[in-house]
Amino acid sequence: MGKGEIYYAVIVDREGTIIAFPDTTFVSERVNIKSLAIIEQTLAHKKNSTRFRFLETDYIGGGAVVESTGWPVVVFQSVEEAFFVVRRTRYFILLSIVVAAAVAFIISRLSIRRVVNPLSQLVKNARKIAGGDYSVTMRMESYLEINELAEDFSRMAKAIKNREEELKRAQTFLDSIIENIPNMVFVKDARTLKFVSFNKAGEELLGFPRVSMIGKTDYDFHPPEEAEIIISRNMETLEKGSLLDIPEEKINTKSRGERILHTKKIPIFGEDNRPTYLLGISEDITDYKRMEGELLNMRKLESIGVLAGGIAHDFNNILTVILGNIELAGILMERENKIQVATIIERLKEAAKAALRAKDLTLQLLTFSRGGAPVKRLASIVEILKETTSFVLSGSNVRCEFNIPEDLFFVEVDEGQMSQVFNNIVINADQSMPDGGVLKISVENVVAEVGDKAGLLEINNVTANDRPFESGKYLKISISDQGTGVPEEDIARIFDPYFTTKQRGNGLGLATAFSIIKRHNGQISVKSNIGLGSTFIIYLPAAEGELPLEKRLETQDIQMKGRVLVMDDEEAVRNVLTDMLESMGYEVEGSGNGAEAVKLFSDASKLDRRFDIVIMDLTIPGGMGGKEAVKILLEMDPEVKVIVSSGYSNDPVMAEYKKYGFSGVISKPFKVADLSKMLTEAAG
Repeated sequence: MGKGEIYYAVIVDREGTIIAFPDTTFVSERVNIKSLAIIEQTLAHKKNSTRFRFLETDYIGGGAVVESTGWPVVVFQSVEEAFFVVRRTRYFILLSIVVAAAVAFIISRLSIRRVVNPLSQLVKNARKIAGGDYSVTMRMESYLEINELAEDFSRMAKAIKNREEELKRAQTFLDSIIENIPNMVFVKDARTLKFVSFNKAGEELLGFPRVSMIGKTDYDFHPPEEAEIIISRNMETLEKGSLLDIPEEKINTKSRGERILHTKKIPIFGEDNRPTYLLGISEDITDYKRMEGELLNMRKLESIGVLAGGIAHDFNNILTVILGNIELAGILMERENKIQVATIIERLKEAAKAALRAKDLTLQLLTFSRGGAPVKRLASIVEILKETTSFVLSGSNVRCEFNIPEDLFFVEVDEGQMSQVFNNIVINADQSMPDGGVLKISVENVVAEVGDKAGLLEINNVTANDRPFESGKYLKISISDQGTGVPEEDIARIFDPYFTTKQRGNGLGLATAFSIIKRHNGQISVKSNIGLGSTFIIYLPAAEGELPLEKRLETQDIQMKGRVLVMDDEEAVRNVLTDMLESMGYEVEGSGNGAEAVKLFSDASKLDRRFDIVIMDLTIPGGMGGKEAVKILLEMDPEVKVIVSSGYSNDPVMAEYKKYGFSGVISKPFKVADLSKMLTEAAG
């Protein structure tokens, strides 16, 4: 290249940083030459030539600004070269300007595509992420730094998306737990004590839609006095800053009345370590408290039952002595002179009847004593029904009408317990007709098919025990009154313990009747209409066999032989029982406890004077009773006939005496005829 032909061209950005230069080192190092006079004049749009010094060399040149980018393009030549070819300079300057402009245009277009466009895309994607769209990905051709920035954006968006999805899943899981917790869960604002959140259980408990509760306080849903108590406890929780446990809290609900809650309240703290919310969890313990009360009543009843059993036992022992002596006195008088003592005998008979009524009273006590299994015997239900009804309605203004055919099935029942069933139902009927009326009682035979239900054969009502009938024969007893009737909302609970619609009463009468019928494998149901009265229907399984014809046994007709061993801790009972047996012709020996009876039995067997029958009291306080002694006697003599006797007529042993090795059972008090019959049956 000749002298004067060496020129230089440089392109800088608006800040004076070299973008294009023959020496690429200046470009890569982004050298800034804004301070050069030629750059300052070019940026100032001054187009005159300028002399300047650069890198220890003097140059002269000129420049122009590219309008589209605002970048200066400068062409210069060393002073030495410039003055060598002055004329040629203008030409080359002009040419250089044109070339520089073209280059600048090309570079600007490339820069827009590789810098501006990617940056614009980054801005757009950043806005998407801010709006919750984390699906953006960025792949672009640009400078290395911009590419790395784009990749970081993509990774950031993916990480934020994954984290937000995890948070949504966790929130959904937590919301589901709170929503389905069976206890009421609520949140209040700590400052205003307004409800912020409520779960489904709280909505159902209080009876208000949750949307109507949000933003409200307790004053909007509870009486003022109740709301004040609740709010004072809220304030106490927030002031203490710790959990408040309220074991019992009564509130009034919209649809379920008063409920008892076990509530725990917990303050929720914010970043400033001050309570921002109040969390409450309430468990409805109303039913639990009700059951707790019923259990307490049952425990009290059990205590009464133990006392009742003891009283009944002692009372029956006394009645045994009274009844036995009365009957013995009557027998002895009849033997002496029937005519002269006729009046006395009649009085003794009345006394005996009174003693038997006292026996029935003990059954009322025994119903609530331990045990309760029925001692069943083949019986005619008609006699029990008529005697009980007559006794209850004695002196009442209620008249009874019976509809009883002749050919009724027999039943196997505990006569005392069944008498109590009829007693309780008839008493209820009598009390429901204070102005008098008619009580209608009918009995009929029923043959049930598989699938029939007791009490539902001809009436649509509530059934206490609605298991399907087994095929077979049943005795149906209907007791209808003309009383006030039972409301429809109460009839489903009429057999529940402690439920009563009367101002006086303990609610045990019909519950006891239901329990007794159930123990007899029977069923009981009721239908009722307000103002028209109620009808109780009882089904009892029929029993096979013929009812023996019983006649009052006269002493002169009772002539038996054999040896009988009597064991009873009550001396008076032993004495009257001995006299009864001796009047029948038996040879009798007595003992006060099981151990003594075993010894007497053993000694008699050794002397070949074995006892034909043994009568044993079931329980002996502080000693061996009949339950233990019978096992020993059976080991000594498997053929021995042992009869169990007790004032605890509802003891399970009395109901299942054969299971324990006894040959017969007789409940105190008993008549001579009862004793004679049992001895005959036991002897075989």
